[in-house]
Amino acid sequence: MILLAFMLGSLVSAPFLIWGMVEIFCLRGRQGANRHGPDPFADAGVEQQGGELSVS
Repeated sequence: MILLAFMLGSLVSAPFLIWGMVEIFCLRGRQGANRHGPDPFADAGVEQQGGELSVS
């Protein structure tokens, strides 16, 4: 019974774990300066075109 509960809990939490990892590690934040300082990609020549990042 405990094993079943553990497996069910793992299956329920796995999509949220994957979603959180994508949000944190794969998606870019807002462009431009914000309260944390200037955009670190602004000086590197990185532009976003059509949903993809391109380095010029």
